[in-house]
Amino acid sequence: MSRAYAARGDGLLGKIREARRWACMKLGIGIGLAGGIMAASLWSHAGAKGGDQVTLSGSNIWGSMAAVRAGSGTQTIGCDSYFMLGSAFALCSAQTAAGTFRSCTASDSGRLANIRNLDSDSELEFTWDAAGNCLDIIINNSSYFGPKQP
Repeated sequence: MSRAYAARGDGLLGKIREARRWACMKLGIGIGLAGGIMAASLWSHAGAKGGDQVTLSGSNIWGSMAAVRAGSGTQTIGCDSYFMLGSAFALCSAQTAAGTFRSCTASDSGRLANIRNLDSDSELEFTWDAAGNCLDIIINNSSYFGPKQP
């Protein structure tokens, strides 16, 4: 299990995410998607709920948009997409409860297409390099992550 998921300490969900990432990197996207669907069925039992506040670990940050909205304070998380001067790009950003802000940008078609899957009840996770480029953008849409509260 990677350090980020071990730091989260979220048991089965962390293992599922790690398995998805490994499958996508080692076996290819097609197998990764199939593995993700199978893994999602493992923890989609009735009543399972979750959702993280914004959490930072190294160059990895994640949080449930619904949980952040329902929480109090200054936490934020999301991705915005732009088309300006003939170029498309996205900015993903997040701020923890402690006020630590992180962001990254992406302009490749794969990451931009993935960001289109993000909605206001998603869990978003992203990583970045030293230049501020988004490396991984992971979006989880599942009944596990509850709807946003006012």
